[in-house]
Amino acid sequence: MDSYNIESSNADCLDSRPLKKPKYDIFVTQAQLLCLLDPLKFLNDDVISAYICCIKDQAHLKSRDDVKFYFENPFISVLLKRDGKLGVGQDGNNMTKIVRNYLKHEMVLIPINIKELHWYLAIINTLKCEIQVLDSLCWDSNRGDLVDTLQGLQYHLNIIGRQQNMISHKWKDLQIISWKITEQLQEPMQKDGSSCGLFMLKFMEYWTGESLCHPITQSLLSVLSKISVNELVGCLCDYIKSINCPETLEEVWVRNSKPYSISLTLRKLQEILNEDMPMDRDCFNLVIRKFMFDDIQMMKKTKGTISKHYLDTRFWIFIPIVQFNKTFILLILNQDKRTVYILDPTPLDPVYKYNPNARYVKKLLCIAEFLPKAMSKVCPGSRWNEDVFLWRQIILSDVPIESRELSGYLVSLFMCIWKDEELQLPVLKDGYELRKQFMAQLLTYKENECEENMPAGVRDFLRYINATQS
Repeated sequence: MDSYNIESSNADCLDSRPLKKPKYDIFVTQAQLLCLLDPLKFLNDDVISAYICCIKDQAHLKSRDDVKFYFENPFISVLLKRDGKLGVGQDGNNMTKIVRNYLKHEMVLIPINIKELHWYLAIINTLKCEIQVLDSLCWDSNRGDLVDTLQGLQYHLNIIGRQQNMISHKWKDLQIISWKITEQLQEPMQKDGSSCGLFMLKFMEYWTGESLCHPITQSLLSVLSKISVNELVGCLCDYIKSINCPETLEEVWVRNSKPYSISLTLRKLQEILNEDMPMDRDCFNLVIRKFMFDDIQMMKKTKGTISKHYLDTRFWIFIPIVQFNKTFILLILNQDKRTVYILDPTPLDPVYKYNPNARYVKKLLCIAEFLPKAMSKVCPGSRWNEDVFLWRQIILSDVPIESRELSGYLVSLFMCIWKDEELQLPVLKDGYELRKQFMAQLLTYKENECEENMPAGVRDFLRYINATQS
């Protein structure tokens, strides 16, 4: 049987863009999701509520072996605890309506929070007339928070019991305050001081009323499976932007030494997300190397052939990637059709207003001179011995024109998606979205020799992203 894992790691951020679970009108910001990355932070109520909404969307969890489960959220459990301490408040009618829904279920799962200290799960098991407690730390306490919550629930059950329109139900006894409280775990499962919320959520998913239907260990991946890849990438980028420790910024997060060494520090990765900064050449070269690696792996899987050959800017004299004044354009040489395709995402320099094609002449002449010489050295007998300057030249007109700072990111995208002489561009919200995708490409490079330098929580995110995309 597979084990389901829970763990948190490092992050912090101030982003406030909302992520929404429309059916339940639940909003969670990327900043709130970052508690999943910080080993010292507990899950907040918003993240737990959003995850519980995801659980509710899974029909097989709401009814197991003809036993109906009700998953309460932390906001309601807080109100029940309040009512247990202070009596039924002004919103009593609404709370009573919520409790009436409990009567349609045999198991009611209530998250309990010891304020800013600990999460555990309480189950109203109506089949056994007992209150079951699942606590990942097995704390030996008087369960005062649970007692207050049960007292608040009892107040509302008493109101329901006095109503004339009492609904039919299968509860054997409505006096839950007298039910026995039983601790279901004998040994602590949690090995840190902050993962209690993650364990509690997995308890909600896998408790049958008798036992856990799946073993639970300490890793984050099963929780990450409820978050989209785009949201995970957004969280990672927000985390990277938030780091300001000089020593940390000089740590190398990405390195590959074949055929020559390229190292990217955290500072260099952070600059990718600065919209005023142009593409760094090392970042560009490494992402092209990743594209090559991915293509080779795909070729091995499908037993096909590679039709595209990527060349990076390290060998700029005789390659189809051109860099000048920190801007990028892309030249694609098609030998079969004797055609050079020119993809230029940069704004037109006014100097070339009357003759736009002139801006490419020097680079084309340079490639025409040195490409045959280079090919004859590394690949004697190569067919690349023609003067490519005499080939047909096509300047693609449907290339998006963006700022010079974004040109390198667009060129890397063009190289990745070019197929059958067409540029099949994805829908991108803005330039920052493109930078985030570029970051994800670098961080998920499977040949990265410095992955261990990343925080454990970041590695968990990347493993899930890789698994989803493979």
